[in-house]
Amino acid sequence: MDRKSLRIVSLCVSACIAIGCIFYLFRHEIQDNIISLIAYELDREREKDVGRYTVEEFGSGKFTINHDASGNHLNMHENDSTAVVILENISHYKDKNDKLYAVAPCGETVIDKSNIAYVHRNDYDPTIDKDAKITRGGSYIIFSKHYISDSLIYLDSYDDFNETDRKIFDKIKD
Repeated sequence: MDRKSLRIVSLCVSACIAIGCIFYLFRHEIQDNIISLIAYELDREREKDVGRYTVEEFGSGKFTINHDASGNHLNMHENDSTAVVILENISHYKDKNDKLYAVAPCGETVIDKSNIAYVHRNDYDPTIDKDAKITRGGSYIIFSKHYISDSLIYLDSYDDFNETDRKIFDKIKD
């Protein structure tokens, strides 16, 4: 091989290594964007069949139960462009005594009229769980098991709910 060919080959190899390094450095952002795009497209296709709408709005509208292709979710709206999914796959909910009660396989929530949600999750592990953020239709949707907000109070156990709330949860679950 002559020197010119060797230079061209080494230049191509260097370019491939540089591109590989760039992909390696930005792999998390690339992965998040690809997953967001796939989730958005799947949800959009499924919503054509099922529809997307608000099932229940509570208080000033800060908390809503929304139905989409994957089921009912309890959302907290931080602002016009950000929603936080607090509980997914809500099986039962009830508006009673100026409170909204929601039950899901992963936990329970009571929201009072002052827009404070008392949340118990039985699947939260602070060493493992991280927030996931996707972009859907120009809005951010954050899936979080322990989102930090003045409107959310996390309880350590189901017994931390008062007796009245536990009785209502038991009636809702049956």
